[in-house]
Amino acid sequence: MASSKPLTAQQPMKTFYIILFALCSVIRVPFLLLYYLPRSLRPRLTWSYRAAVGTALVRIYFTFITSIRLSTPRSLVPGADESRFELLQPGPTNVYRGVLQQNPAIRPTTLGCIWLPRLPSLSTLSSSSSSSTSSSWSSSRMILHFHGGAYVCTSPRLPVAQYGPSMLCSSLSATAVLLPQYRLASSSAAAFPAALQDAVTAYAHLLTVGVPPSRIIVSGDSAGAHLALALMRYLAENNSSGLLPLPAAVLLHSPWLDMLLPPTTTSVDQATGDYLPLSLLEWGVTSVVPPEEDAAGPYFSPLRHPFRIGVPLWVQSGTAELFYADAEKFVERMRIEEKKEEGGGSEIEFYRFPDGMHNTFAAAGVMGLEAEAKSALEGARKFVKTWCPSWR
Repeated sequence: MASSKPLTAQQPMKTFYIILFALCSVIRVPFLLLYYLPRSLRPRLTWSYRAAVGTALVRIYFTFITSIRLSTPRSLVPGADESRFELLQPGPTNVYRGVLQQNPAIRPTTLGCIWLPRLPSLSTLSSSSSSSTSSSWSSSRMILHFHGGAYVCTSPRLPVAQYGPSMLCSSLSATAVLLPQYRLASSSAAAFPAALQDAVTAYAHLLTVGVPPSRIIVSGDSAGAHLALALMRYLAENNSSGLLPLPAAVLLHSPWLDMLLPPTTTSVDQATGDYLPLSLLEWGVTSVVPPEEDAAGPYFSPLRHPFRIGVPLWVQSGTAELFYADAEKFVERMRIEEKKEEGGGSEIEFYRFPDGMHNTFAAAGVMGLEAEAKSALEGARKFVKTWCPSWR
């Protein structure tokens, strides 16, 4: 799809819009602070005052950055993150096949990553002795997590993008979480398959340093969950080569599953008060889907193309979010695919977050939903412990 900037992202209209937005916010924000005081006026009666106000403010923020096409900087310089930042070089050329080679102008490149916790705590994995290093990596348990942001914004360097992965790492008693700073489609020459190439680079790196696939869990939130699914589809399609074996399990938090716009009426009605504006999704789709590609294709709309994933799959979605109806359908369709396999295939579990807005995995700290997020992650922990022997 061709991406064209709206007038509000082009000068001189951009400057006027920013000024107007700032002036309106002086009135709008205090109004919201008063408006949501009565519980009866909140999008969901079960929502706290903090959740209602937080959702409204986050929606305003996303609407603003979408209107002016505010890109998230992507730097390969460690900076303040030096103690947990690592540069990864592309893996062997033979791990980038098929769909990853369809655009000669988009090639695997150097990938910046953030480790949680800090790198010093991983010193046992950086021994000068190669045999010791290999042994340490082989006994580690790693989570590969992809952040959200509609493929056009957010970075794993931002605290809000580290909140959920940090909680997940603690809940699963993992050694560490690797957060790839994958290329965003808001920048030039980074449409599909750029982000998927980066996902393969990160996954191949974990395998190369000696982490057994049975000790790797792939995870993602929102668009990051979409990327995690794209990675799993790629691994499933190329599993016969043996170069990239499947991980232990996949965890999807509020996954984006259908890039055909606009969403169904059912989805929109379901998302009463959700903070995810449709304009952000439109920006993401027009940026990440190349003009020659169909947004309904398997790598863009997995809801329409269920497949045998081959590993345990855990999906979480809030019942008050835009993506809930799609998540429910996706789980049903994936279960049908798995049942076609002799023996019933892999286990698939759907965790419903009652009255949850989009991506509470990442937004719980902002919305005051820490307890609810921990409860959801406890569900993920039980699922992983049950179905992944190497994680018990």
